[in-house]
Amino acid sequence: MNAFRSEKGRRKILSFYRRMLRDLSCEVEIREYETCRGLTAVLTTGPKEGAPLILLHGTASNSAAWGMDIGEYSRHFRVYAVDIPGEPGFSTPGRFSSAGKEFTLWLDDLMDRMGVESAFFCGQSLGAWAALRLAVDRPGRVRKVCAVSPSGIRPPRKSYFLRLIWLMLRGERGVRRLIRLMHNDTEILPEELEIFDLMRKHFIYRQDLPDLFTDRELRELSAPVLYLAGAKDIVLNTAGSEKRLAALVPELTRKIYPEGGHALTGLAGETVPFFQESPAL
Repeated sequence: MNAFRSEKGRRKILSFYRRMLRDLSCEVEIREYETCRGLTAVLTTGPKEGAPLILLHGTASNSAAWGMDIGEYSRHFRVYAVDIPGEPGFSTPGRFSSAGKEFTLWLDDLMDRMGVESAFFCGQSLGAWAALRLAVDRPGRVRKVCAVSPSGIRPPRKSYFLRLIWLMLRGERGVRRLIRLMHNDTEILPEELEIFDLMRKHFIYRQDLPDLFTDRELRELSAPVLYLAGAKDIVLNTAGSEKRLAALVPELTRKIYPEGGHALTGLAGETVPFFQESPAL
């Protein structure tokens, strides 16, 4: 399925994406890899000899989501910020399912083509689920996972989808309200309003939901996991997710932001020490 309503709309979104990348605090190289699930674009930065860190954004997003952190990450790691296919980035607009092993097969192939045997992972929402999914299916490829507001731990709130549809139908006013809810009423930046409005007009949001992890899968996770989430997440049940992860994941570190929403940014201060602490790089 093509994720864009038209090629013209896709060009508008990608033009805005390029503008956002010019404001990053570090230089990135955009590399493209032909994978089993189509062309995948990867923003690459950091020292070539650094330990690999793979960043996976959430749904309806792209690697510009790491703008507040990628500069700091690039000081410590060889960073690969991946544009997930079927989302509003430079990768193929064709979308594959988030059910079953599709994401694992894609990431497995992408890592082979990048020449990365194993890596640290940091993911947000869908991207966090994909990183955990890979850690379950291919434990040798994942050293540690920072899971920010991860999908797949508890079902999403039903109220969120009803609210999303209602707000998106209300035009710019609804978009403003949605952004406030996602960030728990923090200040709206002009670029946030612009990209959400472009998405409302030109992007087709993902309809399928990632599979929930089974108890057995979470118990068998061998990679250490850092769970970061906002207590006021309107998409996911943070309290329920934290309780389930704490009961099942063998090596879990967690931090809940009391005033945080679903979209958490500026987390390098938490994630870099987690990746660097023993066991070492």
